This record gives sequence, C-alpha cells and structure tokens, in this order.
Amino acid sequence: MKDGNKTKRQLINELSELRQQMHRLETLEIQRKQSEESPEKLNHQTNLILNAAGEGIFGLDIYGKHTFVNPAAAQMLGYAVHELIGKHSHALWHYKKTDGSPYPEEECPIYAAYKDGGVHHRDDEVFWRKDGTFFPATYTTTPIIENGKVTGAVVTFRDITERKHMEESLKLDEERLEGLLSLAHMKIKSEKEITDFALEEGVRLTKSKGGYLHFFSEDKQTIHLYSWSKEVLKTCTAEQDHHYPLDSAGIWADSIRLRRTVIHNDYQSLTNKKGYPEGHFHLIRHLGIPIFDGNRIVGVAGVGNKEEPYNGSDTRQLTLLMNSMWGILEQKRSEQEREKLVAELQSLSIKDELTDLYNRRGIFSLVEQHYSIAKRLQKTLMLVFIDIDDMKQINDRYGHQEGDNALIDTAHILKNTFRETDIIARIGGDEFAVFGMVMEDKGLNIITSRINEKLDKQIEEYAEHSTKPYALSLSKGVAFADPQNPFSFDSMLSEADQNMYLQKQKKKDREV
Repeated sequence: MKDGNKTKRQLINELSELRQQMHRLETLEIQRKQSEESPEKLNHQTNLILNAAGEGIFGLDIYGKHTFVNPAAAQMLGYAVHELIGKHSHALWHYKKTDGSPYPEEECPIYAAYKDGGVHHRDDEVFWRKDGTFFPATYTTTPIIENGKVTGAVVTFRDITERKHMEESLKLDEERLEGLLSLAHMKIKSEKEITDFALEEGVRLTKSKGGYLHFFSEDKQTIHLYSWSKEVLKTCTAEQDHHYPLDSAGIWADSIRLRRTVIHNDYQSLTNKKGYPEGHFHLIRHLGIPIFDGNRIVGVAGVGNKEEPYNGSDTRQLTLLMNSMWGILEQKRSEQEREKLVAELQSLSIKDELTDLYNRRGIFSLVEQHYSIAKRLQKTLMLVFIDIDDMKQINDRYGHQEGDNALIDTAHILKNTFRETDIIARIGGDEFAVFGMVMEDKGLNIITSRINEKLDKQIEEYAEHSTKPYALSLSKGVAFADPQNPFSFDSMLSEADQNMYLQKQKKKDREV
C-alpha cells in the first residue's frame, strides 16, 4: 500500500514538472515569434518615419544607384518613387551645373563619400528636376559602412529656393543702400555724371540688360531723350531726335501718360505698341517709371530685358534711386542758380554796408529770379517783415552808435535764424525783410509758427549773452504767395508789414 501511494505521488510530481516544461516551451515559442516579428515592426516604423520626413532622403548603393527614395525626395525632383529606384543618381539629377556645363561624376562630393568614407556637405549646388528645371539645394552625404567597408551612402537634402531668395533680397537691399550712399556723395560731380551713375545703378540693381533716362516737359508735352545705359549704346544704332513729342512715343512712355509705373513682361506680344526704328535696342521685357517733382512729372526712367519678370521690388528699387537722383539734381541746380545770382549781384550796389545784408535795391533785384525758380518748382513764396521795437529810444538814450550796434546784432540774429538760400535784407532804417521759398509741404500756419519760434529762440539766446543796457525786441509779420497766381512783391511787402504792425500793437496793448 505504501508502494502504491509512492507511485501516485511520483506521477503527480512528474505531471507537475511536465506542465512547467510545457509552459517554458510556450514562453520560448512566444519569444521566438516576437523576435521574428520585431525586425518587421522596426522596418515598418522606419519606413513610416522616412516617408513622413520633409527632407529628401536617398539610399544609394556602391554604384550610385537608388536603393531607397522617400516621397519628399521624389516630389522635389518631379519623379515617382518607382522611376528612381535602381536608376543612377548622378545621371538623373546632378549631371550638370547651374550654367549648364557638365558636372563630372568624379568631381561630385556625393561620390567622394565612397572614396574617403567621410561625410560631405554642400549648399552651393543645384539638383535637376525631371522637367529640366533646377533648384538650389543643401545636402549631406553620409557613407554606409559595413564590416569596415563602404557599401553605399545616404543623401539627405532640402530645396533652399526660398532661403536663396531671402539672401538675394537682403543682398539687394545692401547694394541699394550702397548705391544711394554713393549717389549722395556725387553732389560735386556734373549732372551727366550723376545721371549716368543713377541709370547704371538702376540697370544693375534690377538685373536688367539696358536702360534709359529722359526728361519731360509738361508745358510742351515733349520728352528730351537724354541718356541710355552703356549696354544699350553698344547695340543701338537707331538715330533719334532728342526732342520727342509725347503723342509720338510708344507704350514705353505710358508711365508718363498714366502717371504711374508700367510693366511689360512680354513686350513683343503687345498689340498696341508702335514698334521702333531699325537698329533699336530689342525689348523683351520693360519697366518704366515716371519721375515726380511734387505733382509734376519731370522725367521718365526705364529698364529692360531682365531674365525674370519685373515685379514690385524692381519698381521700388528704380523709383527710390531716380527720386534720390532728382533731389540731388534739384539741389545742385538751385545752388548753381544761386551762385550765378550772387556772382551777378556782386557788381551791383546791393549790399548794406553796416549789416552786410542786402539792401532794398538788392532784395528787389533778386525777387524776379526767385519768383521764376519758385514758379518752375511750384513752391510757395514767403516774405517775413521784421522791425526793431523802440529803436528811437535806443538812439535817444544810448546814442546812434549803440543804435548801429542794435542793427548789426539784429542782422546776426536773422542770419542764424534763416537759411542760406533765403534773401535777408535791411530795407530801411530799422526794418528788415526775408524773402524765400517754402520747401516743405506743410500748412502755412505751421510754417508761420515755426518761423516765429525759431526767431524768438535766437532772440532769447542773444539776450542770455548780451551785456547791452537794453533788451533787443523784434516784431515780425509773415506773408505768402502762390507763384502760379498773379504776383506782386509790393503786395507781399504790404501784407507782411501789416501783420508785423498787428503784432507790434499787441505788444503795446499788453504793456498798457
């Protein structure tokens, strides 16, 4: 009986051990299956990552053929993935340079990775699409090394067209600033040197092949054919009348007629063009801008044959450059006219010996010339009438020598207050006048207030340093005139005198 019980216990133990062995075998089988499934899952996850990547990714074998292509790479190159697998990479998208010259495979940094086993990076090359176009790319080539040998390479790349555009835009802005600074330093140059420089800069900054700069007379409605760029002069043999009626000008002069920028990015297909004479510069694209002085069009500038279509950036470049040029020309012309006037008046008895200002004859001699300039520039004329308060008391109490000193001090105050281009004169006794043009587009009340403030400030500064036994006080009146209307200097003088008298009367009323 004992032996029978023992056998039963042994059977139970053996059965328990058998179950444990079966459990271990099941566990091992599960682990085996999991180990077999892991590479598949890993490969699947890897493919999901590679396919979702925004960068282009190539796998290349030792012969440079595609073993893997992610969708981003195929899309950037304009291919389907299956069109690239197994095909030679260099021959499809890296076979030539930007200028169209061949790119030998032995010079390619991608294949250098096979030779030296190193990582290579470039950001100054282009990849070619299936349709024959190209884009700038930055790429990195990393060799695949197995058992100490290079068995292929991985190429990752990005299309950097947008980055290149931003870099070019920044570079263009820097070049534009340099051009404007160079132009600003040309004030001592001749008008022809200034205009030629501005025109060549306009051609360069818009990446054009040629350009022109002409002046325009609104009164006569004629275009003065003034200047062409160097490249145009090399090829253009057509004869031109230098004074050209606007009615006879082709669509290239539409910027004058429409008073705005015009762009013709397909010039030859335009149906309303009048054509140009034999030997004329052949136009493919054209950008023209009017040059304004206030509301008047004074010129027209244009560029042509940029490789890409003209756009708003080109318009801004050319407009800013030409407006700056015109401002320099106007300043130069004004200075030249002023110098000419000064030279002519030096031979006349136009100066007041005591104050070294113009006398009454002097200011009247200059009025007509300033009026003509103001009319041409459409600028408002300004006249300030100044009178020394209580001049008689200064003479009576301190003597005429001190009265002369008061006149001299007043002259210094006026010279420090007004511009060099203004005509400052002593027109009699203790009366002074300042005649000039208003160059700012501001309200006349604002201009009057500014004149009063500047003059009062100079008087205050004089008083702070003065050791005279009396306070120097000035009354002033201002008058304005539009040169496009009938003009009378006497009327301006009378109006300014009345305004001065009103101010003087207010001072006396306050004293009472």
